[in-house]
Amino acid sequence: MGTAGRVRSTAELNGEEFGRLVEFLSSDARGNALILSDLLALPELCDVRVLWENESCTAAASREDLPFSNLALSAGDEEQYQRLIGDFRNRFEPGQLIYSLIPEAQSEVLARVVEVTSKRREIQMFRELLSPVAPPDSLDSLKARGFIFRALRPSDLGDVRELMEVGDRFAFTEGSFHKGLHWGAFAGRRLVCTVGTHSLGRQATEVGNLVTAPEYRRQGLARACLSLLLGDLLGRTSSAYLSFFAEFEFLGRLFASLGFADPRPFDLVAWRYPGR
Repeated sequence: MGTAGRVRSTAELNGEEFGRLVEFLSSDARGNALILSDLLALPELCDVRVLWENESCTAAASREDLPFSNLALSAGDEEQYQRLIGDFRNRFEPGQLIYSLIPEAQSEVLARVVEVTSKRREIQMFRELLSPVAPPDSLDSLKARGFIFRALRPSDLGDVRELMEVGDRFAFTEGSFHKGLHWGAFAGRRLVCTVGTHSLGRQATEVGNLVTAPEYRRQGLARACLSLLLGDLLGRTSSAYLSFFAEFEFLGRLFASLGFADPRPFDLVAWRYPGR
């Protein structure tokens, strides 16, 4: 698989090598969901690099379209992380703040390699999309009250951006909006709830940016929008996954009620890029 121990960009891999990389990462598809999404759904927006050693690898991916510096990491040891992180010196400056959303065990390894400034627990949940998704029972009553539900269009971008500011969703990107699927609930002409995809891939799709205007919360709008999005994803992807901050336990109950399962602890780690 090329030169063992050398960090390589995925742009350097031929088709067979790329296929083996995807196969290896897919052996832990849930732990590597972010990197797989970067590889398969948004390759033109991602810088993915891999360290091959014998028949195993460690990978790192940075998305160029996010409004913050980021690096996703697959499982690895301290030496592997040091080598991969060091290979991004042409992208990051010493002391630059980087965000990584990684499985809990991996964040402990990362903390032995770089200076961690903060860490916040998240929970990741998955849902297989193999059969039709029934809309919630409350959907008809919400429509009877005047709410309108529909897939969002490019012309809705301004309204979505405004609602994201209310929800403080710093991971929202216009590129993902245009390349993915988003659903919204409207009160009159006002967009009051939305949810969409961060990345849309055949194997897995990352769902996020679930936001409801404060005065319209606790009415079932989020559940309705998410169920409609899942129904729209059927046939386009094999599974969906999402993450939420662990302290928001009510979100876990909401997602579980829509079939999301297998909660796994992740950490959103903020750390400083090491000096040369």
